[in-house]
Amino acid sequence: MIKKFEDLEIYQLAYKLAVVVYKLTRKSKNFDLVREASRSARSIASNIAEGFARRFDRKIFNYHLGIALGEANEMLVHLDFLRDFNDLEKEKADKLKRNYEVLCKKIQVFKKENAKF
Repeated sequence: MIKKFEDLEIYQLAYKLAVVVYKLTRKSKNFDLVREASRSARSIASNIAEGFARRFDRKIFNYHLGIALGEANEMLVHLDFLRDFNDLEKEKADKLKRNYEVLCKKIQVFKKENAKF
């Protein structure tokens, strides 16, 4: 049984990916792009946590999961920019994109099922 947001698979994946993004981009000189990518990556996990905390209000729960999904999709764009501006190796960017695509699907499924806690 899921008792806290840290137990959620989507939170664990979102958090792990945010840490990876931060570690891979922290030495970049493209500060604006890295700041935006890091913010989006952290926002996904944060909104999953906040949505879980407010899960008994279906409207707020869905709102936060929608924000998390939007931020996850935004990360796909940030990763393209990081790759194309040579701030992230193509292979690493492509692997991260695949992981974010998986996360997007998992958030959609989780939101659709509206998690029965």
